[in-house]
Amino acid sequence: MLNVRMKTREVQLDVEHIAYVDVQGGHRVGGRRGSVIHLLSGEAMAVDTSYKEVAAALINSDFVECYNRLLVNFAAVADLKADGFVLKNGEQLPISRRLYRETAHEYMEYLLRK
Repeated sequence: MLNVRMKTREVQLDVEHIAYVDVQGGHRVGGRRGSVIHLLSGEAMAVDTSYKEVAAALINSDFVECYNRLLVNFAAVADLKADGFVLKNGEQLPISRRLYRETAHEYMEYLLRK
């Protein structure tokens, strides 16, 4: 479970329902930069919890930062392409050229574990 703040309340999200997490440029939530949690259902939730806090909470899960301030859940990935991930819902997420080798390796290790 992931605990995040939305306005004045704490919300618990099942990590298995999260497709990816990012920060929308310039989007301010709660007076400071928050993060946006994209669910497998297609819903996007802007939360007050910072990207850094969310990333720290997900460090031991099957999430990896594949681009600057973009965490993807390996469980939501359908395919790995030369320039990014294709998610099960059809969305495409980029992978940084700098991070591609490491990210692809971690994804292959994830597939072997599953």
